[in-house]
Amino acid sequence: MPENNKWDLMLGLFVDKKDIFKREILVYQSELITVQQLYQVPVVRQLFSRWTQSLAVSNKRNQDQSKIFRERGNELYKSKPPRYKEAIEFYTKAIYHAPSNSVELALAHANRAVALMAVKYFQEAYDDCEMAVKFSYPKENILKVLFRLAACSAELRDRNLLQKDIKSIENELKNHKNNNPHIKKLMEYKSKLQDLKKFVEDFKQQQKQPSKNIVEKYSEEQGRYVTAGEKIKRDEVILSERAFAFVPVYENYPDDTIDTDCQNCAKVNIISFPCYECYKATYCSTKCRKEHESVHSVECYGYKRNLWYYIGIAHLSVRTFLCGFPELVERLENEQTVTSLTELWRKTLDLCNDDSFRYGRVLRLVSNFDKMSESTDFLRYSLTATMLTVYLRENTKFFEQMPPICERILENRTNWEVFVGALIMLHMGQLVSNGHSITDLRTTLASEIDCLDPHNMMVKVGKLHCYVRSTRIFTGLFPRISMLNHSCNPNVRNNFDRDLLTLNATRAIGKDVEIFNCYGPSYKLMNTMDRRKGLREQYCFECQCEKCTVEPEDRAYHQYYICEKCKSKVYIEESKNFWWRNLELKPKIDCKTCCFRVNFSWFKLFMSHLGEIESEGKVNNSFVKVCEIYSSTDKNMGIYNELRQDVGIMILCHFIPFLSSYVTFNERLTQIATELLKLREEKFGIYSIEFIIASTYLLDLMALQRKFNLKTNSYYTVGHIRKAFQILSKDTQAILNDYINCNIVNCTSDK
Repeated sequence: MPENNKWDLMLGLFVDKKDIFKREILVYQSELITVQQLYQVPVVRQLFSRWTQSLAVSNKRNQDQSKIFRERGNELYKSKPPRYKEAIEFYTKAIYHAPSNSVELALAHANRAVALMAVKYFQEAYDDCEMAVKFSYPKENILKVLFRLAACSAELRDRNLLQKDIKSIENELKNHKNNNPHIKKLMEYKSKLQDLKKFVEDFKQQQKQPSKNIVEKYSEEQGRYVTAGEKIKRDEVILSERAFAFVPVYENYPDDTIDTDCQNCAKVNIISFPCYECYKATYCSTKCRKEHESVHSVECYGYKRNLWYYIGIAHLSVRTFLCGFPELVERLENEQTVTSLTELWRKTLDLCNDDSFRYGRVLRLVSNFDKMSESTDFLRYSLTATMLTVYLRENTKFFEQMPPICERILENRTNWEVFVGALIMLHMGQLVSNGHSITDLRTTLASEIDCLDPHNMMVKVGKLHCYVRSTRIFTGLFPRISMLNHSCNPNVRNNFDRDLLTLNATRAIGKDVEIFNCYGPSYKLMNTMDRRKGLREQYCFECQCEKCTVEPEDRAYHQYYICEKCKSKVYIEESKNFWWRNLELKPKIDCKTCCFRVNFSWFKLFMSHLGEIESEGKVNNSFVKVCEIYSSTDKNMGIYNELRQDVGIMILCHFIPFLSSYVTFNERLTQIATELLKLREEKFGIYSIEFIIASTYLLDLMALQRKFNLKTNSYYTVGHIRKAFQILSKDTQAILNDYINCNIVNCTSDK
């Protein structure tokens, strides 16, 4: 979230003056009562109304800037060799800066389509051409765009689209006196139309994963929990569930940074198609944009003013409500007219026990507000829900466009506003305990690092570790999987493919044995006291798993330094774990046994030698020195210490590019990469994002070794590494597998 968060400042004013509220507002009774009482305070509604209106409109359109980006794209497209990926990037920037419904917007889409066709992105190119036609591409050149549409539909083997495109060309040719040059081309497409069989659209839907019999149970002590209804083998799929709703993880993006994740299907690393009103919400296709229209129309005003960036996870509470409300209205339609707001709330919560009611699965998740009563957090959540209700009332047409049946269910409009605010507040509390982070690999923009071969758009040999990075992409709500309780040593792992979450067993699970997920704190990463403290503060429970209550403290994987004086292990506080990633921080870590301060002068020497790489003739000397320091780190710290592993990563990043000139580095670099991967596997497991990121260094070395005919001396095989990819989306798996098939092994082998 952005620095100097405006919403945090607004909440701070209320929190500092919370004595202005009646005590009934500060004490949790129900979400309905809390929002109802806040909504009755005029000053609250007035301040929230003024606040949302005061937010500045961001990222204003500029036709001249759009033209500059488009012309830069043209230069890159025409360069020798053509730099298609960078051209696409600049055409996309032109789209995002062009005013809505402008000729400049049409030109940007049309130019991007040509570049996309060159790299065989025909579906995206087709959508671009359609947008060019929609936004009044210059009439004198419109035939070029229509023929591109036909070319794309022919490549997509879509008979229906090609038939439509041929008809559009024929209609346009009636307006051209000299149409002879186009007739031959038109006949070619008519011939292709005859060759195509009846097209049946392939939505490429995920095949339904087999799932095991699981049983939801309830007890006073545990609440709801899940057990295995049959024996489950290690690695078997237990359950798959699509997110009920999800939102992007927001960063403090500058205005000219373009999101590359689809808000409708959760595809990552997309060719972006924006909403032409806010230019903030992005989609992978015009189809996805249209499917998301009913939700985004309510959110668009907030995007224009960066509201969703300011309120963070609270955005997901609004989207959860927007996704669930239509289904709720259908269910309430069968109910008799309610006599009061309280009765409507009770009937809504009663519906949650119906398993066929998907929104009901959300409604029955716990919010833990009863454990936050009278706390600052409780007041902040209730105020945020009230502000969002004011937003819906004054900045959108949500309440005006509610289905007519709503008026029959409950006549009073203000009561509906309170009801909606209460649902948003309920979801806010639920998400604190039940939100799931969707992690994937984000690819580097072509303008940032030169990682792609301009001829085939494949990742260059030795550049994979530069091209991908681990990122938290979305936060989603998976109501059925959220029923699983926490363990610091869970028996499942999470695999995300876009918005689909699949659970696999990490070990054999017996019939009637409880199935546990991990809410974050793992025994391999944190000590018992810190794990229990974190869970208590966020999830409001005291962890009673075996790692916390029965087994002795297991600190084998924890980060520690070795005292230079007494040789004791000096374990690190969480706040000091990664001090070296911000060199302005000066760590003060003392041995608890002898009070001797841990000495980090070796790290300063390491960074000094690493800097010598930029001096001519010192590459070999720099490599020898930093490798000597890396070898000695096991005397200063545990092998799982992140500092030690980061030192290894820095060596790999700096010296892999020199392997072609310094082949003697091969053996030592391979040893470091292999050790890094081994430690990641031992600490996080093979099915982890940490293992996959570490594998990119070894895969790059393998590719370079094949290219320069060098010896591969790692015991890791490509086949073993590939197993880890299943936790990633299929789109990302394709990037990694293409790199392996093109640069390391033949497509038919997997050595």
